[in-house]
Amino acid sequence: LDRDDDEAAVQLVGIGELLDAVAHTSPAATRAEVAAAARAFERATRSHIRAERADTRALRSAARGIIRAGAALGRGEDGGTTAMLLSTLVLATLAAARWHTARGHAQQAHASRQAAEHLRTAYHQAASTSIRELHDQGRALPEAQRRRYKDTLDTHLP
Repeated sequence: LDRDDDEAAVQLVGIGELLDAVAHTSPAATRAEVAAAARAFERATRSHIRAERADTRALRSAARGIIRAGAALGRGEDGGTTAMLLSTLVLATLAAARWHTARGHAQQAHASRQAAEHLRTAYHQAASTSIRELHDQGRALPEAQRRRYKDTLDTHLP
């Protein structure tokens, strides 16, 4: 979104299409929030610009691939893939909100922030199982190994 207005607007449309695809294929636990995010973000992508650029075609192709995969995206034991994609989409919608704000597009910026909030909720729903499993696995480690991991984390992330 650091390009000129026309190119960035095209990217927003591609992100919107990706969100729509994820909304159709999300696991039941996150489907309502992702669909709400897609509806909100659609207002942020309204533009008269339509392009056939290669990067936009790649986003559209990814969206079609997600739809063809069906619910496979969220079928992982822990929903980790879905959580990872949702966290990326949160960042994309927040970047869109910032882009719109910088250009004085108040309604689109608000819609982007709404989409981000829905995606955050969906992310927490999708990630809760993964985080709980990681926590349980960490607690099951031998004390010496846990201490070594803790020391490593403290060293690199004080």
